[in-house]
Amino acid sequence: MTQRSLIITFGIHQALHWLSLGILIPVLVLIQQAKGLSLLEVGSVMAVYGIVVILLEVPTGSLADLHGRKRIYLIATAVNLLSTSMLLFVSSFSGVMAALIVYGISRALNSGSMDAWFVDEFNRVSPDGNLQRALAVIEVAVLIALGIGSLLGGYLPDGIGAILEPYRLLDRYSGNILAALGIMLLQLCYTASVIREHELPQAERRSMASQLAASFKFSISHRTILLLLLTTLTLGIGFSTMETFWQPRVREIGGEGLPSLTFGILSAGYFIAAAIGSLVIIPIARRFKDAYPRLLALTRILFGIGFIMLARQSGLYSFACWYFILFSFNGASSSPHNALLNSKVPSEKRSTILSLSSLALQAGGAIGSLAGGIISERFGIPVTWVAAGILLILSSGLYLAVRTND
Repeated sequence: MTQRSLIITFGIHQALHWLSLGILIPVLVLIQQAKGLSLLEVGSVMAVYGIVVILLEVPTGSLADLHGRKRIYLIATAVNLLSTSMLLFVSSFSGVMAALIVYGISRALNSGSMDAWFVDEFNRVSPDGNLQRALAVIEVAVLIALGIGSLLGGYLPDGIGAILEPYRLLDRYSGNILAALGIMLLQLCYTASVIREHELPQAERRSMASQLAASFKFSISHRTILLLLLTTLTLGIGFSTMETFWQPRVREIGGEGLPSLTFGILSAGYFIAAAIGSLVIIPIARRFKDAYPRLLALTRILFGIGFIMLARQSGLYSFACWYFILFSFNGASSSPHNALLNSKVPSEKRSTILSLSSLALQAGGAIGSLAGGIISERFGIPVTWVAAGILLILSSGLYLAVRTND
């Protein structure tokens, strides 16, 4: 497989993976409400789902290192098919809770598995290739798929859902679930037939416990990896305040009569803006001569400034403008960060450490959501975003502390 064919193969794989999720993103809470759940019950379900992912993410990442990235991903996809099928038929709080717990297991299983496969394959077929550029192209495919999925997910309830609902067999959001299931089946077949995995680069067969211990010890003792995990934690804190509170803030600005289509356009738009950022960063990274720490410090500062500017907006159009600019900065930082992290991670620990990075993002998200909720309740959402922006600007110093020769 050539470098180009590898990027195309993995780009299609990731586009299919995230397309199915994008179809469910706009209506996941609405699906639960249609099954009779209150907002408190919805919050409880999502909290338990998050806990399941946090508890299982790193252990399941080590399974991929030990037993094969493709194998674990196929199991994760099968579990995801089960959880989504459950969501189609359950109609109670306990049923929805069970479906989301199973989905959390699937999410933890696939975390870091195929990303690790791609990096190892890329290094094998092109040892001197530009990993950052390859990751940026993959990121663009992911973001476009999420954008298309979000738009499709917003249309299906009034399209297929409206056709199904009168027959009382399924509700108006079942079209989203059926479409997601179809794409997941296609993804399962594509992965099984197209993805080829070579023998895992392990010097010795370890138990899961020893793999976890070795990877964790390596991460905290390696200066660059530890600093990158801390930058991921701070990103999670800041970014979660945006994900949690942008919809209430738009409602505050636009009023209660604001059309729901506005939220769909903003959701799809931020994926497109992030994709543009991922493309633009490719030539910029070359100008920096791949000095990723300085480039990442700059994008992190701009990201923080974007938060502060967004907090100052009181008009819907100016808000949308800064909202898209903000996500373009986030998209620009993704591939250089991942390229730098993967350049420091040994292949036999890659899935585990990538899962550890994802765990840092999730933990930061939990901290940011809780702290942001407290600040927003007392002082308002703009104050929360100013605080998040200051934190993100200060965290740029972590990138400047990275030594590329470490």
